Amino acid sequence: MQISLIGFMGSGKTSISKLLANNLNLNCIELDELIINNSKFKSISNIFDQKGEDYFRKLENQELEKVILINTNFILSTGGGIIVNKDNLLLLKKTTVIYLETSFDVICKRLKEDRERPLFRDLKKAYQLYLNRLNTYEQISDFQINTSDCNKSKILELILEKIN
Repeated sequence: MQISLIGFMGSGKTSISKLLANNLNLNCIELDELIINNSKFKSISNIFDQKGEDYFRKLENQELEKVILINTNFILSTGGGIIVNKDNLLLLKKTTVIYLETSFDVICKRLKEDRERPLFRDLKKAYQLYLNRLNTYEQISDFQINTSDCNKSKILELILEKIN
C-alpha cells in the first residue's frame, strides 16, 4: 500500500500521516524531512533562502522518485508545492493520493505562529498560491478529506473508510 497525502501547507499532512501510518502499521515518510536529511541544509527555509525555490523543487522531485520507486508500503507526507512539478504528478499517481482539503482561514489560524515557511511569509502571495493550487490538488487526488472542521481522529476515520 502506497498512500500520499497532499494539500496546502498547514492542512495536517504531517500529523495525519503519522496517525495513519501507525494505524495501518506502515512506514511514515515525511518528504521535507528526507530532503533535509539528504542535503547539507538545516531547514526548508534555509534551502529557499540560500538556493531558491527551483533548487528545492529539484531536490523534492529526486526524493519523491526515490521514495516511490524503492518503497512498497508507506504513508507519504508531501510538501504543499509537490504538485507544481509535472513529473511529481506522474510519480504521485503511482500511489493512492489523498487531498487534505483545508480552508485558507483555517490554515492561517494553524500557521499564525509559524515563521519557518518561506512561502507563507507574505499572506497575499500565500493566498494566491493556495488559489492556484486548488484545482491541481483536486484533479490529482483519488479522494478528498476536508480537515477544516474535523479533529484528527475524525480525519483518520474518514480516510480509513475510503481506503478500506
